[in-house]
Amino acid sequence: MEETIIKAAILVSFIFCGYTLKQLRLFGRSTFNTISTIVFNITLPSVIIVNLNGRHLGIVIHFFGAVGKGQHDRHQ
Repeated sequence: MEETIIKAAILVSFIFCGYTLKQLRLFGRSTFNTISTIVFNITLPSVIIVNLNGRHLGIVIHFFGAVGKGQHDRHQ
């Protein structure tokens, strides 16, 4: 229970820090775009890979491959 409260407090502190820095006008539109790109292209895939570590994927990996190929074909 204590660990959960600590993790929630850390998350709230990150949100508060971001809000405060935005109010101080230290973040512009280009900074927001850069951070969004990092989160969506690096952080989220990394979290997925770490959470799938040690699991038997079987057919699931083929599904993700097909979805990724479909996205790639659509953007060409």
